[in-house]
Amino acid sequence: MIADKETGRILGGQAIGEGPSDKFIDILAMALHAKMTCRELGNVDLAYAPPFSPVLSPIIVAANVIVNKLEGRVGGIQASEVRERLQTSKENFQVLDVREGDEVKQKRIPNSTWIPYGELKKRLNELDKGKEIAVHCESGLRSYKACLNLQHEGFKNVKNIDGGMLCWCYDVESNLTPPSPSKGEG
Repeated sequence: MIADKETGRILGGQAIGEGPSDKFIDILAMALHAKMTCRELGNVDLAYAPPFSPVLSPIIVAANVIVNKLEGRVGGIQASEVRERLQTSKENFQVLDVREGDEVKQKRIPNSTWIPYGELKKRLNELDKGKEIAVHCESGLRSYKACLNLQHEGFKNVKNIDGGMLCWCYDVESNLTPPSPSKGEG
């Protein structure tokens, strides 16, 4: 989903992935037709069936993520900026991977720190509060939540890598054994 930076008005979007996406596009089409802002769409109460869908539609989640970005609650950083900082500012910059072990085994950003999202709270001591931290997962949702958690724990300079690994088109390490999730791994 994309929105106007000044007004928050929804400008467009797309849905990809497994399963039906027509309902998501229908919701987005309705929001476009009504000239809704992300805040307005985020407050829409949609029907759901617990066995078949999440309580909050991914479209509603996306609208709330955009609101938080527009209001400065969570900063974003492009993959190209991350790559540049890894090359030029290693001493002040850290990349945090919050994916699960099976995902890390497939591909990994070189020199990233791996802490699965579910272990983040108990392993905060492995991160440097003095560094800028760019967080990623596969698509951006878990890393977005991780950014909020890190900010809540007092980390000031935290950014979500927009699009996660889906938007990372640079060098990766692959076919790995996930690193041991122990202190000191980097």
